[in-house]
Amino acid sequence: MRRRLPIRTHAPTTLVAALSVVCVAYFALWACAPASTLRPNTPMQAGKTVAAGVSASAALPIRRSSSFGRGNAVVLCNLGEGDGAACASGQAWSEVKLSERVTAGGTLFAGTTSMIGAGGYLRYLLTSSATTRVSLGVSGGWLWTEVSLPVSWRLSDALWLYTNPSVGFRALNAVRLPVGLSVDLGGPRLNVEVGAGGAGGGGSMLALNDDPTLTAYGALGLEWQF
Repeated sequence: MRRRLPIRTHAPTTLVAALSVVCVAYFALWACAPASTLRPNTPMQAGKTVAAGVSASAALPIRRSSSFGRGNAVVLCNLGEGDGAACASGQAWSEVKLSERVTAGGTLFAGTTSMIGAGGYLRYLLTSSATTRVSLGVSGGWLWTEVSLPVSWRLSDALWLYTNPSVGFRALNAVRLPVGLSVDLGGPRLNVEVGAGGAGGGGSMLALNDDPTLTAYGALGLEWQF
């Protein structure tokens, strides 16, 4: 009798591997969102149309919702393991000036605050003067989105004060209020930012309620214009 050789197939193995990747990506990326705000709403230098920068941030939980159990430890800052666990993230971004009123940009981020992800944003300049700029911003990426109101005030030729309050569908920071300073160093700009954010009970992406999870953060970044 002729011996039959077993038929080998990699289909089940490939399917299992693909499903595993999808599951890991879902649980790792569901909380993605940049840990700090994107570029401050300051004007680009004359003749410059592109800006790029990098930043590092650290966050600290200041209040944990009572509904945030230990089973949620995968969520940012290890909130499920107890208050006071700091975490950090890095971010890179770029922005292009499309017109006098419209700019568009993109960002990449990773870390224990924001997990890992990417996104894009669009800003429209509502009003501007020699000392004040007010814009409307829309940002989004994989499983996160936000609407913001970037505002900046010129304190001197080299110094701007800025804020970027926002609300969005994102983990831990459904509402965020940052305040920062942008300083012209004669080449790059130094952006220093502090802020606070909060979300519904359990650290979910829901709006704030009577039992919120709150975090505070600080960020430091450099910006170059071309």
